[in-house]
Amino acid sequence: MWTDAPVAVVAGFFAVMGVVALARPGFVVGLFGAPAPTRDGRNEVRAVYGGFGLAVAAILVVALREPALRQGVLVCVAAALAGMAAGRVVSFAIDRGAGRMPLLFGAVELALAGMLLTVWMSERGATQDEAAVRAVETSYDEAWNRGDAGALAALLTEDALLVNPYGEVAVGREAFRTVIGGLLAGRFAGSRHHATIVRVQFVADDVALADGSAVLSDMPGGAAPIEHTFTDVLVLRDGRWQIAAIRAYVFAPAPR
Repeated sequence: MWTDAPVAVVAGFFAVMGVVALARPGFVVGLFGAPAPTRDGRNEVRAVYGGFGLAVAAILVVALREPALRQGVLVCVAAALAGMAAGRVVSFAIDRGAGRMPLLFGAVELALAGMLLTVWMSERGATQDEAAVRAVETSYDEAWNRGDAGALAALLTEDALLVNPYGEVAVGREAFRTVIGGLLAGRFAGSRHHATIVRVQFVADDVALADGSAVLSDMPGGAAPIEHTFTDVLVLRDGRWQIAAIRAYVFAPAPR
């Protein structure tokens, strides 16, 4: 996804900084017009610029591979970069000016912090949308288990399309209410619906596909549970995610 590229760029920046500082600490301080460092000075440069830089690069690489850690890592590294730039601003104010290299590095630090925060905000919005989509599917289960066809229909768009595993088709919210109401009052009366969402894919900012499986249990007359797979299309309208299409199906056995 596009958000990986900025993270990789920032990781590359810190990796280069770390390697250069470990290999040539005198070069690093020389960029800022400082004299060649002593042995202890080189140790400090290697620790603060070298080890720190490589550690940050490594944690950013981990964030590229571990979605659970990604949001926290992005915010922390962006804050560190912004803090570095802020320190330069304070120094500029105290010393009444700064040379070309501190200004250049300050600009780079702010730009990299901005890149990470842009990624963070974009992915945070997507995470919230996914949670909202999953909440709609949970509400579907709850409404079914109450036997509430009206609440089920309210989760759909006005022009929603339903195709159930039996090939029955309903077009529009009212037609859906009629079909589902008949099922809940008849062959599925008292049944319980439990959906498991295995994937949510956003094909546009306001369109999501939810793939999952569902089990109908507690069937009338002690009938065996019914299992099927489904794909729901959800759209964002007036700030609310709604189901625009339900396609429930059963996979055919693989040919031998």
